[in-house]
Amino acid sequence: MKENLDFGNFYQTNNQFELNTSITYPHGQETLNQMLFHPNKLELATTGNDGFVKVWTFVQENPITKRVSHWRCLSGHTHRSYSSSALCYYKLSTSENINLCCSFEHLVAVWIDTINDLNEEFRYEYSRCFAHSDRKNPVEHVIYNCDKILVCHKTLVNLWNCLNGQFIKSFSWHVHAFAKDPRSSFIALFDKSFFHFYSFSDGKCHSRKGSLFRRVTAAAYIPNDKPSSFVPLQHSRLIFYIPQETNGISGSTASSSENKGFVRNRSIGGNIIYVATHHPVTTVSQSSTASTHDIQSISSSSSSKEYEQIPLVSIETATAPLMKIVPNLEQMVTTAKLNCYAPDDGLSSDESASIMLYTMEWSTKEQSFCYFLNRALNSNDEKQLRPWFHYLKLVSHALAKLKTQHRTIYRVITEDVSRQYQEGNKFVWPEFISGTTYVKAFGDEKNSSQDSKRTLFTIECETGKDISRHTFSDEHDDILLIPGRQFEVVSCLDPGDGLRLIQIKEITLT
Repeated sequence: MKENLDFGNFYQTNNQFELNTSITYPHGQETLNQMLFHPNKLELATTGNDGFVKVWTFVQENPITKRVSHWRCLSGHTHRSYSSSALCYYKLSTSENINLCCSFEHLVAVWIDTINDLNEEFRYEYSRCFAHSDRKNPVEHVIYNCDKILVCHKTLVNLWNCLNGQFIKSFSWHVHAFAKDPRSSFIALFDKSFFHFYSFSDGKCHSRKGSLFRRVTAAAYIPNDKPSSFVPLQHSRLIFYIPQETNGISGSTASSSENKGFVRNRSIGGNIIYVATHHPVTTVSQSSTASTHDIQSISSSSSSKEYEQIPLVSIETATAPLMKIVPNLEQMVTTAKLNCYAPDDGLSSDESASIMLYTMEWSTKEQSFCYFLNRALNSNDEKQLRPWFHYLKLVSHALAKLKTQHRTIYRVITEDVSRQYQEGNKFVWPEFISGTTYVKAFGDEKNSSQDSKRTLFTIECETGKDISRHTFSDEHDDILLIPGRQFEVVSCLDPGDGLRLIQIKEITLT
Protein backbone atom coordinates (compact mmCIF):
# COMPACT_ATOMS: atom_id res chain seq x y z
CA MET A 1 0.00 0.00 0.00
CA LYS A 2 1.11 3.60 -0.58
CA GLU A 3 1.95 5.90 2.33
CA ASN A 4 -1.39 7.78 2.50
CA LEU A 5 -4.92 6.77 3.48
CA ASP A 6 -7.14 8.99 1.33
CA PHE A 7 -10.82 9.82 1.96
CA GLY A 8 -12.85 11.38 -0.82
CA ASN A 9 -16.31 12.88 -1.33
CA PHE A 10 -18.38 11.75 -4.30
CA TYR A 11 -20.43 14.40 -6.10
CA GLN A 12 -23.36 13.16 -8.16
CA THR A 13 -23.56 16.38 -10.14
CA ASN A 14 -20.39 15.57 -12.07
CA ASN A 15 -19.90 11.91 -11.03
CA GLN A 16 -16.46 12.61 -9.62
CA PHE A 17 -14.54 12.11 -6.39
CA GLU A 18 -12.85 14.99 -4.61
CA LEU A 19 -10.14 14.43 -2.03
CA ASN A 20 -11.35 15.28 1.47
CA THR A 21 -8.71 13.95 3.88
CA SER A 22 -5.29 12.39 3.36
CA ILE A 23 -3.62 10.65 6.30
CA THR A 24 0.06 9.82 6.04
CA TYR A 25 1.09 6.49 7.53
CA PRO A 26 -2.24 5.62 9.24
CA HIS A 27 -0.51 2.73 11.01
CA GLY A 28 2.91 4.29 11.35
CA GLN A 29 5.57 2.75 9.14
CA GLU A 30 3.69 -0.57 9.19
CA THR A 31 1.41 -2.01 6.51
CA LEU A 32 -2.33 -1.35 6.58
CA ASN A 33 -3.87 -4.83 6.39
CA GLN A 34 -7.61 -4.33 6.08
CA MET A 35 -10.31 -1.67 6.20
CA LEU A 36 -14.06 -1.94 6.73
CA PHE A 37 -16.85 0.68 6.82
CA HIS A 38 -19.47 0.67 9.56
CA PRO A 39 -22.81 -0.68 8.24
CA ASN A 40 -24.86 2.27 9.56
CA LYS A 41 -22.55 5.23 10.17
CA LEU A 42 -19.77 7.22 8.54
CA GLU A 43 -17.09 5.26 10.30
CA LEU A 44 -14.12 3.24 9.09
CA ALA A 45 -12.08 0.61 10.93
CA THR A 46 -8.54 -0.23 9.82
CA THR A 47 -5.97 -2.79 10.96
CA GLY A 48 -2.22 -2.89 10.56
CA ASN A 49 0.98 -4.65 11.45
CA ASP A 50 1.52 -2.10 14.23
CA GLY A 51 -0.90 -4.14 16.37
CA PHE A 52 -3.73 -1.60 16.41
CA VAL A 53 -7.28 -1.51 15.12
CA LYS A 54 -8.12 2.15 14.52
CA VAL A 55 -11.57 3.68 14.25
CA TRP A 56 -11.91 6.68 11.92
CA THR A 57 -14.98 8.93 11.96
CA PHE A 58 -16.27 11.71 9.74
CA VAL A 59 -16.49 15.19 11.30
CA GLN A 60 -19.13 17.40 9.69
CA GLU A 61 -18.46 20.94 8.50
CA ASN A 62 -19.25 23.73 11.00
CA PRO A 63 -19.72 27.17 9.38
CA ILE A 64 -19.78 28.92 12.75
CA THR A 65 -16.35 27.73 13.84
CA LYS A 66 -15.20 27.56 10.22
CA ARG A 67 -14.34 23.93 10.69
CA VAL A 68 -14.13 22.02 7.44
CA SER A 69 -15.41 18.47 7.10
CA HIS A 70 -12.74 15.86 7.54
CA TRP A 71 -11.93 12.35 8.75
CA ARG A 72 -10.05 11.79 12.00
CA CYS A 73 -8.97 8.87 14.17
CA LEU A 74 -11.55 8.47 16.93
CA SER A 75 -9.82 5.70 18.89
CA GLY A 76 -7.27 2.93 18.71
CA HIS A 77 -7.38 -0.52 20.30
CA THR A 78 -4.87 -3.33 20.63
CA HIS A 79 -4.60 -6.78 22.16
CA ARG A 80 -1.25 -7.96 23.51
CA SER A 81 0.48 -5.96 20.74
CA TYR A 82 -0.25 -8.73 18.24
CA SER A 83 -0.50 -7.77 14.58
CA SER A 84 -4.14 -7.02 13.65
CA SER A 85 -5.80 -8.16 10.44
CA ALA A 86 -9.38 -9.40 9.83
CA LEU A 87 -12.34 -7.11 10.65
CA CYS A 88 -16.05 -7.58 11.18
CA TYR A 89 -18.97 -5.44 12.40
CA TYR A 90 -21.97 -7.27 13.86
CA LYS A 91 -25.13 -6.74 15.93
CA LEU A 92 -26.43 -9.33 18.40
CA SER A 93 -30.11 -10.21 18.44
CA THR A 94 -30.25 -9.19 22.12
CA SER A 95 -28.82 -5.70 21.66
CA GLU A 96 -29.05 -2.65 19.44
CA ASN A 97 -25.33 -1.93 19.72
CA ILE A 98 -22.94 -2.64 16.87
CA ASN A 99 -19.90 -4.65 17.91
CA LEU A 100 -16.47 -4.31 16.35
CA CYS A 101 -14.58 -7.56 15.93
CA CYS A 102 -10.89 -7.78 15.03
CA SER A 103 -8.36 -10.59 14.80
CA PHE A 104 -4.92 -10.38 16.41
CA GLU A 105 -2.84 -13.25 15.01
CA HIS A 106 -4.57 -16.37 16.46
CA LEU A 107 -7.06 -14.40 18.64
CA VAL A 108 -10.29 -12.54 17.90
CA ALA A 109 -11.18 -9.63 20.21
CA VAL A 110 -14.60 -7.95 20.41
CA TRP A 111 -15.41 -4.36 21.40
CA ILE A 112 -18.97 -3.17 22.09
CA ASP A 113 -20.18 0.22 20.82
CA THR A 114 -21.58 1.60 24.09
CA ILE A 115 -22.39 5.16 22.97
CA ASN A 116 -24.09 6.25 19.77
CA ASP A 117 -22.65 9.76 19.77
CA LEU A 118 -20.18 9.85 16.90
CA ASN A 119 -18.08 12.53 18.59
CA GLU A 120 -17.67 10.62 21.82
CA GLU A 121 -14.17 9.19 22.06
CA PHE A 122 -13.40 5.76 23.42
CA ARG A 123 -16.97 4.59 23.08
CA TYR A 124 -15.81 1.07 22.21
CA GLU A 125 -15.57 -1.09 25.33
CA TYR A 126 -13.68 -4.40 25.34
CA SER A 127 -16.08 -7.35 25.62
CA ARG A 128 -14.49 -10.76 25.07
CA CYS A 129 -11.93 -12.77 23.16
CA PHE A 130 -12.31 -15.89 21.02
CA ALA A 131 -9.00 -17.72 21.33
CA HIS A 132 -7.39 -20.60 19.47
CA SER A 133 -4.58 -22.46 21.22
CA ASP A 134 -2.20 -22.59 18.26
CA ARG A 135 -0.35 -19.27 17.95
CA LYS A 136 1.07 -20.40 14.61
CA ASN A 137 -2.43 -20.64 13.09
CA PRO A 138 -3.36 -16.99 12.39
CA VAL A 139 -6.87 -15.75 11.66
CA GLU A 140 -7.47 -14.71 8.06
CA HIS A 141 -11.25 -14.07 7.94
CA VAL A 142 -14.00 -13.34 10.47
CA ILE A 143 -17.63 -13.86 9.39
CA TYR A 144 -20.79 -13.17 11.43
CA ASN A 145 -24.45 -14.14 11.09
CA CYS A 146 -27.32 -15.28 13.33
CA ASP A 147 -25.45 -14.66 16.60
CA LYS A 148 -22.64 -16.96 15.46
CA ILE A 149 -19.17 -16.18 14.20
CA LEU A 150 -16.96 -18.18 11.87
CA VAL A 151 -13.29 -17.62 12.59
CA CYS A 152 -11.27 -18.79 9.59
CA HIS A 153 -7.73 -19.67 10.62
CA LYS A 154 -5.06 -20.63 8.12
CA THR A 155 -5.72 -24.37 8.41
CA LEU A 156 -9.13 -24.65 10.10
CA VAL A 157 -12.41 -22.87 10.79
CA ASN A 158 -13.92 -22.49 14.28
CA LEU A 159 -17.58 -21.70 14.94
CA TRP A 160 -18.41 -19.68 18.08
CA ASN A 161 -21.59 -18.56 19.82
CA CYS A 162 -21.41 -14.76 20.17
CA LEU A 163 -24.11 -14.60 22.86
CA ASN A 164 -22.23 -16.64 25.44
CA GLY A 165 -18.75 -16.91 23.91
CA GLN A 166 -18.96 -20.71 23.78
CA PHE A 167 -17.09 -22.76 21.18
CA ILE A 168 -19.48 -24.79 18.98
CA LYS A 169 -17.41 -26.86 16.55
CA SER A 170 -14.47 -26.89 14.17
CA PHE A 171 -14.10 -27.60 10.44
CA SER A 172 -10.89 -28.72 8.73
CA TRP A 173 -11.19 -26.14 5.95
CA HIS A 174 -8.44 -23.98 4.44
CA VAL A 175 -10.57 -20.96 3.51
CA HIS A 176 -8.93 -18.39 1.24
CA ALA A 177 -12.04 -16.50 0.07
CA PHE A 178 -15.71 -16.21 1.02
CA ALA A 179 -18.96 -14.49 0.09
CA LYS A 180 -22.11 -13.84 2.17
CA ASP A 181 -25.51 -14.15 0.52
CA PRO A 182 -27.49 -11.02 1.52
CA ARG A 183 -30.75 -12.80 0.69
CA SER A 184 -30.25 -15.85 2.92
CA SER A 185 -28.19 -17.17 5.82
CA PHE A 186 -25.79 -18.99 3.49
CA ILE A 187 -22.13 -18.20 3.11
CA ALA A 188 -19.88 -19.61 0.40
CA LEU A 189 -16.36 -20.55 1.48
CA PHE A 190 -13.62 -21.44 -0.98
CA ASP A 191 -11.33 -24.20 0.23
CA LYS A 192 -8.30 -25.67 -1.51
CA SER A 193 -10.37 -28.40 -3.16
CA PHE A 194 -13.97 -27.69 -2.17
CA PHE A 195 -16.78 -25.17 -2.26
CA HIS A 196 -18.54 -25.11 1.11
CA PHE A 197 -22.01 -23.59 1.44
CA TYR A 198 -22.64 -23.14 5.16
CA SER A 199 -26.01 -22.10 6.57
CA PHE A 200 -25.87 -20.08 9.78
CA SER A 201 -29.59 -20.65 10.42
CA ASP A 202 -29.62 -24.45 10.69
CA GLY A 203 -25.89 -25.30 10.77
CA LYS A 204 -26.06 -27.47 7.66
CA CYS A 205 -23.21 -27.50 5.16
CA HIS A 206 -23.40 -28.38 1.48
CA SER A 207 -19.96 -29.19 0.11
CA ARG A 208 -18.95 -29.65 -3.49
CA LYS A 209 -15.61 -30.89 -4.71
CA GLY A 210 -13.99 -28.19 -6.84
CA SER A 211 -12.04 -28.65 -10.05
CA LEU A 212 -10.58 -25.15 -10.50
CA PHE A 213 -7.09 -25.98 -9.20
CA ARG A 214 -6.46 -22.26 -8.73
CA ARG A 215 -6.89 -19.80 -5.91
CA VAL A 216 -10.07 -17.72 -5.75
CA THR A 217 -9.20 -14.15 -4.72
CA ALA A 218 -12.66 -12.53 -4.59
CA ALA A 219 -16.29 -13.64 -4.54
CA ALA A 220 -19.78 -12.15 -4.33
CA TYR A 221 -23.44 -13.09 -4.59
CA ILE A 222 -25.68 -11.45 -7.19
CA PRO A 223 -29.48 -11.77 -7.62
CA ASN A 224 -30.71 -14.93 -9.29
CA ASP A 225 -32.66 -14.57 -12.53
CA LYS A 226 -34.64 -17.73 -11.84
CA PRO A 227 -35.18 -19.69 -8.60
CA SER A 228 -32.87 -22.70 -8.27
CA SER A 229 -33.65 -26.10 -6.76
CA PHE A 230 -30.19 -26.07 -5.15
CA VAL A 231 -30.84 -24.51 -1.75
CA PRO A 232 -27.56 -22.51 -1.36
CA LEU A 233 -28.18 -20.84 -4.72
CA GLN A 234 -31.95 -20.56 -4.43
CA HIS A 235 -32.00 -16.77 -4.14
CA SER A 236 -28.65 -15.71 -5.56
CA ARG A 237 -25.93 -16.63 -7.98
CA LEU A 238 -22.32 -16.81 -6.90
CA ILE A 239 -19.52 -15.19 -8.88
CA PHE A 240 -15.85 -15.49 -8.06
CA TYR A 241 -12.62 -14.25 -9.51
CA ILE A 242 -9.41 -16.14 -10.25
CA PRO A 243 -6.28 -14.38 -11.57
CA GLN A 244 -4.76 -15.91 -14.65
CA GLU A 245 -1.45 -16.30 -12.82
CA THR A 246 -1.21 -17.50 -9.22
CA ASN A 247 2.04 -18.00 -7.32
CA GLY A 248 3.97 -17.62 -10.56
CA ILE A 249 2.16 -20.49 -12.25
CA SER A 250 0.26 -19.56 -15.37
CA GLY A 251 -3.20 -21.09 -15.44
CA SER A 252 -4.99 -21.86 -18.66
CA THR A 253 -8.49 -20.57 -19.25
CA ALA A 254 -10.99 -23.34 -18.60
CA SER A 255 -13.42 -24.21 -21.34
CA SER A 256 -17.12 -23.48 -20.93
CA SER A 257 -18.66 -26.17 -18.79
CA GLU A 258 -22.40 -25.58 -19.02
CA ASN A 259 -22.80 -29.21 -19.98
CA LYS A 260 -21.04 -30.27 -16.77
CA GLY A 261 -23.68 -28.77 -14.55
CA PHE A 262 -22.33 -26.46 -11.85
CA VAL A 263 -19.66 -23.95 -12.82
CA ARG A 264 -19.59 -21.71 -15.86
CA ASN A 265 -16.91 -19.19 -16.67
CA ARG A 266 -15.93 -16.38 -18.97
CA SER A 267 -12.43 -15.05 -19.52
CA ILE A 268 -12.13 -11.29 -19.11
CA GLY A 269 -8.91 -9.40 -19.78
CA GLY A 270 -6.63 -12.36 -19.19
CA ASN A 271 -8.40 -13.30 -15.96
CA ILE A 272 -11.36 -15.53 -15.26
CA ILE A 273 -14.74 -14.68 -13.80
CA TYR A 274 -16.55 -17.84 -12.74
CA VAL A 275 -20.30 -17.98 -12.22
CA ALA A 276 -21.63 -20.76 -10.02
CA THR A 277 -25.09 -21.87 -11.06
CA HIS A 278 -27.12 -25.01 -10.67
CA HIS A 279 -28.50 -27.32 -13.34
CA PRO A 280 -30.84 -30.31 -13.05
CA VAL A 281 -29.36 -33.53 -11.75
CA THR A 282 -28.33 -36.01 -14.41
CA THR A 283 -29.73 -39.52 -14.37
CA VAL A 284 -27.84 -42.76 -14.73
CA SER A 285 -27.43 -43.88 -18.30
CA GLN A 286 -28.83 -47.36 -18.87
CA SER A 287 -26.65 -47.97 -21.89
CA SER A 288 -22.93 -48.27 -21.39
CA THR A 289 -20.12 -50.09 -23.10
CA ALA A 290 -18.53 -50.83 -19.73
CA SER A 291 -19.42 -54.20 -18.26
CA THR A 292 -20.51 -54.33 -14.64
CA HIS A 293 -18.23 -56.16 -12.22
CA ASP A 294 -19.72 -59.17 -10.54
CA ILE A 295 -19.95 -58.96 -6.76
CA GLN A 296 -18.59 -62.35 -5.75
CA SER A 297 -20.19 -62.21 -2.29
CA ILE A 298 -23.63 -62.63 -3.87
CA SER A 299 -23.14 -66.34 -4.27
CA SER A 300 -26.50 -68.08 -3.96
CA SER A 301 -28.32 -68.78 -7.22
CA SER A 302 -31.50 -66.95 -6.18
CA SER A 303 -29.61 -63.83 -5.09
CA SER A 304 -27.42 -63.89 -8.18
CA LYS A 305 -30.40 -63.98 -10.52
CA GLU A 306 -32.18 -61.23 -8.62
CA TYR A 307 -29.05 -59.08 -8.61
CA GLU A 308 -28.47 -59.49 -12.34
CA GLN A 309 -32.00 -58.31 -13.14
CA ILE A 310 -31.78 -55.14 -11.02
CA PRO A 311 -31.72 -51.98 -13.19
CA LEU A 312 -29.38 -49.05 -12.73
CA VAL A 313 -31.03 -46.27 -10.75
CA SER A 314 -30.04 -42.93 -9.24
CA ILE A 315 -28.03 -42.76 -6.02
CA GLU A 316 -31.11 -41.50 -4.16
CA THR A 317 -33.17 -44.50 -5.29
CA ALA A 318 -30.31 -46.94 -4.71
CA THR A 319 -29.87 -45.83 -1.10
CA ALA A 320 -33.56 -45.50 -0.22
CA PRO A 321 -33.75 -49.06 1.27
CA LEU A 322 -30.71 -48.25 3.44
CA MET A 323 -32.08 -45.17 5.22
CA LYS A 324 -33.11 -47.22 8.26
CA ILE A 325 -29.80 -49.09 8.32
CA VAL A 326 -27.21 -46.30 8.04
CA PRO A 327 -27.60 -43.21 10.30
CA ASN A 328 -27.67 -39.73 8.72
CA LEU A 329 -27.55 -41.33 5.28
CA GLU A 330 -29.87 -38.85 3.59
CA GLN A 331 -27.60 -35.92 4.44
CA MET A 332 -24.50 -37.82 3.30
CA VAL A 333 -26.13 -38.78 0.00
CA THR A 334 -27.06 -35.15 -0.61
CA THR A 335 -23.51 -34.01 0.15
CA ALA A 336 -22.01 -36.67 -2.12
CA LYS A 337 -24.35 -35.76 -4.97
CA LEU A 338 -23.58 -32.05 -4.65
CA ASN A 339 -19.88 -32.84 -4.97
CA CYS A 340 -20.36 -34.80 -8.19
CA TYR A 341 -21.93 -32.44 -10.72
CA ALA A 342 -19.01 -32.61 -13.14
CA PRO A 343 -17.25 -35.94 -12.48
CA ASP A 344 -14.19 -37.17 -14.33
CA ASP A 345 -13.55 -40.51 -16.08
CA GLY A 346 -16.83 -40.43 -18.01
CA LEU A 347 -18.93 -41.22 -14.94
CA SER A 348 -22.40 -39.82 -14.37
CA SER A 349 -23.03 -37.79 -11.23
CA ASP A 350 -24.86 -40.74 -9.66
CA GLU A 351 -22.03 -43.15 -10.42
CA SER A 352 -19.40 -40.80 -9.02
CA ALA A 353 -21.56 -40.14 -5.94
CA SER A 354 -21.85 -43.87 -5.27
CA ILE A 355 -18.05 -44.09 -4.99
CA MET A 356 -17.76 -40.91 -2.94
CA LEU A 357 -20.42 -42.11 -0.50
CA TYR A 358 -18.30 -45.17 0.27
CA THR A 359 -15.28 -42.97 1.09
CA MET A 360 -17.11 -40.52 3.37
CA GLU A 361 -16.47 -40.72 7.11
CA TRP A 362 -19.17 -40.43 9.77
CA SER A 363 -18.45 -39.23 13.32
CA THR A 364 -17.31 -42.74 14.26
CA LYS A 365 -16.14 -45.66 12.15
CA GLU A 366 -19.04 -47.83 13.32
CA GLN A 367 -21.53 -45.27 11.94
CA SER A 368 -19.96 -45.01 8.47
CA PHE A 369 -21.58 -46.19 5.27
CA CYS A 370 -18.64 -48.43 4.35
CA TYR A 371 -18.82 -50.15 7.76
CA PHE A 372 -22.45 -51.22 7.29
CA LEU A 373 -21.84 -52.25 3.66
CA ASN A 374 -18.83 -54.44 4.44
CA ARG A 375 -20.61 -55.93 7.43
CA ALA A 376 -23.43 -57.06 5.14
CA LEU A 377 -20.94 -58.46 2.60
CA ASN A 378 -19.08 -60.38 5.32
CA SER A 379 -22.28 -61.81 6.78
CA ASN A 380 -23.01 -63.99 3.72
CA ASP A 381 -26.64 -63.52 4.77
CA GLU A 382 -29.01 -63.02 1.84
CA LYS A 383 -31.49 -61.12 4.04
CA GLN A 384 -28.85 -58.60 5.15
CA LEU A 385 -27.45 -58.24 1.64
CA ARG A 386 -30.67 -57.70 -0.32
CA PRO A 387 -31.25 -54.00 0.66
CA TRP A 388 -27.80 -53.23 -0.77
CA PHE A 389 -28.43 -54.70 -4.24
CA HIS A 390 -29.31 -51.43 -5.99
CA TYR A 391 -26.32 -49.62 -4.51
CA LEU A 392 -23.95 -52.51 -5.33
CA LYS A 393 -25.20 -52.49 -8.91
CA LEU A 394 -24.59 -48.75 -9.24
CA VAL A 395 -21.14 -48.64 -7.62
CA SER A 396 -19.99 -51.74 -9.53
CA HIS A 397 -21.09 -50.15 -12.79
CA ALA A 398 -19.14 -47.01 -11.86
CA LEU A 399 -15.98 -48.94 -10.95
CA ALA A 400 -16.15 -50.86 -14.22
CA LYS A 401 -15.63 -47.58 -16.09
CA LEU A 402 -12.39 -46.81 -14.26
CA LYS A 403 -9.03 -48.03 -15.49
CA THR A 404 -7.64 -51.13 -13.82
CA GLN A 405 -4.53 -50.47 -11.75
CA HIS A 406 -1.64 -52.94 -11.31
CA ARG A 407 -0.06 -51.31 -8.27
CA THR A 408 1.18 -51.81 -4.75
CA ILE A 409 -1.03 -50.21 -2.13
CA TYR A 410 -0.92 -49.87 1.65
CA ARG A 411 -3.70 -50.53 4.13
CA VAL A 412 -3.59 -50.09 7.91
CA ILE A 413 -5.90 -51.56 10.54
CA THR A 414 -5.68 -50.84 14.26
CA GLU A 415 -5.41 -54.41 15.55
CA ASP A 416 -3.08 -57.37 15.33
CA VAL A 417 -4.50 -59.89 12.82
CA SER A 418 -1.22 -61.63 11.97
CA ARG A 419 -2.49 -65.04 13.20
CA GLN A 420 -5.11 -65.00 10.44
CA TYR A 421 -2.51 -64.45 7.70
CA GLN A 422 0.18 -67.13 7.74
CA GLU A 423 2.76 -67.21 4.95
CA GLY A 424 1.54 -69.20 1.92
CA ASN A 425 -2.14 -69.06 2.90
CA LYS A 426 -4.69 -68.21 0.20
CA PHE A 427 -7.91 -66.41 1.03
CA VAL A 428 -10.78 -64.36 -0.39
CA TRP A 429 -11.72 -60.93 0.89
CA PRO A 430 -15.54 -60.76 0.67
CA GLU A 431 -15.67 -57.00 1.24
CA PHE A 432 -14.51 -53.82 -0.48
CA ILE A 433 -10.84 -53.15 0.27
CA SER A 434 -9.35 -49.68 0.01
CA GLY A 435 -5.73 -48.62 0.22
CA THR A 436 -3.38 -45.82 -0.69
CA THR A 437 -0.32 -45.62 -2.90
CA TYR A 438 1.11 -43.11 -0.42
CA VAL A 439 4.24 -45.00 0.61
CA LYS A 440 4.84 -42.63 3.55
CA ALA A 441 2.02 -44.50 5.30
CA PHE A 442 4.65 -47.13 6.14
CA GLY A 443 6.82 -44.58 7.93
CA ASP A 444 3.85 -42.99 9.67
CA GLU A 445 2.78 -46.31 11.13
CA LYS A 446 6.26 -47.34 12.13
CA ASN A 447 6.73 -44.12 14.06
CA SER A 448 3.29 -44.08 15.69
CA SER A 449 2.46 -44.92 19.29
CA GLN A 450 4.22 -48.01 20.58
CA ASP A 451 1.31 -48.81 22.87
CA SER A 452 -1.17 -49.55 20.07
CA LYS A 453 -1.39 -52.76 18.09
CA ARG A 454 -1.74 -52.33 14.36
CA THR A 455 -1.21 -54.18 11.11
CA LEU A 456 0.16 -52.69 7.91
CA PHE A 457 -0.80 -54.57 4.74
CA THR A 458 1.32 -54.22 1.62
CA ILE A 459 -0.96 -55.36 -1.21
CA GLU A 460 0.16 -56.15 -4.75
CA CYS A 461 -3.15 -55.69 -6.58
CA GLU A 462 -4.01 -56.57 -10.18
CA THR A 463 -7.60 -55.32 -10.39
CA GLY A 464 -7.52 -52.13 -8.31
CA LYS A 465 -9.53 -49.08 -9.32
CA ASP A 466 -8.15 -45.56 -8.90
CA ILE A 467 -10.98 -43.67 -7.18
CA SER A 468 -8.95 -40.61 -6.14
CA ARG A 469 -11.00 -38.33 -8.43
CA HIS A 470 -14.22 -39.48 -6.79
CA THR A 471 -13.34 -39.48 -3.08
CA PHE A 472 -14.54 -37.01 -0.47
CA SER A 473 -10.97 -36.43 0.69
CA ASP A 474 -8.18 -36.01 -1.88
CA GLU A 475 -5.17 -36.22 0.42
CA HIS A 476 -3.72 -39.37 -1.19
CA ASP A 477 -4.26 -41.61 -4.23
CA ASP A 478 -6.94 -44.10 -3.20
CA ILE A 479 -7.28 -47.54 -4.79
CA LEU A 480 -10.39 -49.68 -4.30
CA LEU A 481 -10.69 -53.45 -4.74
CA ILE A 482 -14.14 -54.94 -5.29
CA PRO A 483 -15.35 -57.85 -3.13
CA GLY A 484 -14.39 -61.41 -3.95
CA ARG A 485 -10.73 -60.91 -4.87
CA GLN A 486 -8.38 -63.78 -3.99
CA PHE A 487 -4.98 -63.22 -2.36
CA GLU A 488 -1.94 -65.11 -1.18
CA VAL A 489 0.18 -64.21 1.85
CA VAL A 490 3.77 -63.59 0.74
CA SER A 491 5.28 -62.74 4.13
CA CYS A 492 4.36 -61.84 7.69
CA LEU A 493 6.87 -59.87 9.77
CA ASP A 494 7.02 -58.65 13.36
CA PRO A 495 9.40 -55.65 13.61
CA GLY A 496 8.25 -54.97 17.17
CA ASP A 497 6.60 -51.95 18.81
CA GLY A 498 3.16 -53.51 18.28
CA LEU A 499 3.38 -53.26 14.48
CA ARG A 500 2.81 -56.26 12.19
CA LEU A 501 3.80 -56.16 8.49
CA ILE A 502 1.87 -58.45 6.14
CA GLN A 503 2.65 -58.63 2.43
CA ILE A 504 -0.01 -60.14 0.17
CA LYS A 505 -0.54 -60.36 -3.58
CA GLU A 506 -3.67 -60.73 -5.67
CA ILE A 507 -3.92 -64.01 -7.57
CA THR A 508 -6.25 -65.41 -10.21
CA LEU A 509 -9.48 -66.85 -8.89
CA THR A 510 -9.59 -70.64 -8.92
